[in-house]
Amino acid sequence: MTTRCFRGEYCQDDDPREAENREISLYLIFTAEAVILASAVLLFHVCVTHRRKMRQIRRTLKTYLEKKLEELVEIIYKDEKKDSEFGKSNTQSLTGQPPNAESEMKTGT
Repeated sequence: MTTRCFRGEYCQDDDPREAENREISLYLIFTAEAVILASAVLLFHVCVTHRRKMRQIRRTLKTYLEKKLEELVEIIYKDEKKDSEFGKSNTQSLTGQPPNAESEMKTGT
């Protein structure tokens, strides 16, 4: 089919209005298909871009959390070490005996 056929020149259409309506409907169908295809491509692009950004954010967050966890564990370890040293020196200064003697007194041996 050519444009002449749409005009009704060679297709032997008696009514040129019918050919014009066909041409308009074909144009609208092609336009709708182009819009749908462009929307699908745009949606795909947005989804792929968002997925990449989220993957990058997850990696960054994971490294940040690992670093913070290591810092917290280190702080807890230092606090426990300080508490144990304080406990040893405190029991020695109060009783004048080493800490293992205190444990022997508790058990009765």
